[in-house]
Amino acid sequence: MTVTAPPTLDRLARPGTGTFAMVAMDQRESLRTMLREESHPADDAALVSFKLDVAAVLAPLASAFLIDRYYGYPELVSTRPLPAGCGLILAVDALTQPPGGPVEDTDLDEAVDVDQARRDGVVALKLLVIWKRDGHEDRRVATAERFVALCRRAGLLSVLEPVAVAAPASGTSTSTRPSSTPPPRSGRSDRTSTRGRCPTGARATSTTW
Repeated sequence: MTVTAPPTLDRLARPGTGTFAMVAMDQRESLRTMLREESHPADDAALVSFKLDVAAVLAPLASAFLIDRYYGYPELVSTRPLPAGCGLILAVDALTQPPGGPVEDTDLDEAVDVDQARRDGVVALKLLVIWKRDGHEDRRVATAERFVALCRRAGLLSVLEPVAVAAPASGTSTSTRPSSTPPPRSGRSDRTSTRGRCPTGARATSTTW
C-alpha cells in the first residue's frame, strides 16, 4: 500500500525562498466589464484569450496561478500547461452577484470534479467567503469547514479568501444562497467593493492543509 504524503505549501511557493508570488485570474464578470469599458471585445472567447495571455506572460514569473473553471481552465490544462514551479489553483466558489454589483455571497461549487482537477495538475482549491453580520455567519463557517475537508479528502491544498464587508442596513434583505450555475453574463465586479478597505472592510487570505 502506497501512502501519499499530504501536500505542503511548497507547491505554491518559490523554491528556496518559500515566498509567494501568486497571480489571480479567476475574475469573471468584473473582467468582462473592464474589457468593455476599454472598448475591447468582451465575449466569452475574449475572456479566455485574455487569461491565457496573462498566463503566458506572468506564469513563468509566478509561484502559483489561480483561475476559475468557466473561462480558460480547460484550455490552460490541455494546451498551455504552466511552467514547472508554478502551482495551479482552481476556484471552486459559486457566486451570488447582482448585475452591475459586487459579489454578495458564495458557496461551494458542487459541480467541480476535484479528483479530475487533481489529475489535471491542480495543487490547490480556492474559496471566496463574504463575511458580514447578517445572520448567516454560521452557514459561512460551515461552508469554509466543508471546503477545507473537501480539499483534505482530495489531497489538495485549501486557499481560503475571506472578504469582510459592512453589515447590511436595517430593514434590507439578505442575499440568497449561491448556485453552482455559470455566472451571469453581466455584472460589475467579482470582488466586493470594500476589498482591502478599513474599517468598513478588510481582506486576508489563508492557506491551510
